[in-house]
Amino acid sequence: MDPDDAGAAAVAFGLGVPITGPVVVALGELGRVWKVATVQGQYALKEPLAHIVAPSSVEAAFNVEFQERMLSAGVPLPRPVRGPAGAASIGRWRAYEWADLSPFTGPFDLLGAVMARMHANAPLTDAPSDPWYVDPVLEGTWRALLTRAALAAAPWAGRVGAVVAELIAANELLGLADGPRRICHLDVCPDNIGCTPEHPLMIFDWENSGPAAPRHDLGSTIADLLEVDIDPSPLVAGYRRAGGDERAFAPGDFGQALAHQAHMIELSCQRALDHPEPGDEVGDRARWRLDRALVKPLTRLAVDRLVVDLNQRARDPSRPFPGPATPTGRPERSS
Repeated sequence: MDPDDAGAAAVAFGLGVPITGPVVVALGELGRVWKVATVQGQYALKEPLAHIVAPSSVEAAFNVEFQERMLSAGVPLPRPVRGPAGAASIGRWRAYEWADLSPFTGPFDLLGAVMARMHANAPLTDAPSDPWYVDPVLEGTWRALLTRAALAAAPWAGRVGAVVAELIAANELLGLADGPRRICHLDVCPDNIGCTPEHPLMIFDWENSGPAAPRHDLGSTIADLLEVDIDPSPLVAGYRRAGGDERAFAPGDFGQALAHQAHMIELSCQRALDHPEPGDEVGDRARWRLDRALVKPLTRLAVDRLVVDLNQRARDPSRPFPGPATPTGRPERSS
């Protein structure tokens, strides 16, 4: 991490010379966010991690146009900053107006209403979905991975092995077609929502938006709320009141969530094995991600229960939503 690189990116975007040293304020699976203050104001600069391939300038331009479309539709998000001649990206860097984000704690019907607005205003697409969200992780891949983990005496190998059969059983729900696809955020989760003094809700991290059925995008958010023991019923109610899809839920609506979960666990295992030394940024984050994912994984049986609970709650809003079936606790990370 080099603050000089972030400072040079700020100058390249036409934001001015930093008046204080750029600092890293967030680290995600794919990149990091720097806060930069110049005489012109405060900005967020995002760069992919070193092992991540940066999107092409064409892909970045499409993504920024999509974010600007969402802003025009009234979806609250940090405004992208274009560089000279309207460039959406400069090298590996993207720029945004700064937002003083605090954790979002509700009301979650507001999140549902905003997601309905997102889906209603998102462009239709015939482009294929990213395999990460529709393709299964096959049994042979899991078998090879567990063999490698056992040979390395990885401390998490037993926990992963205990859920592999469940992950494979859920593959039958992946990639099921369900209506037209639109460009969706794909990761509206508690990690990617916040609030500011001006906005009670703000959604960020749009760089990996892509094609999906809106029902599957909603299903992923429902699953992410359940992971941290948040009742998703207000989200669904707010979504439907705002004009979102009112059809009863089906198990296939959670295929995107299941595919994402399986690929994230598999990738985290690979990275943890490739970077075994404590203190390695990639390996440490992979081990943290595994700890978090294995607390309460989404299974085929859990999806069936969830579908029943959501549909019953839609018919009878006074019905209490079932609590978590097992004790939970999400490992926290400071960065």
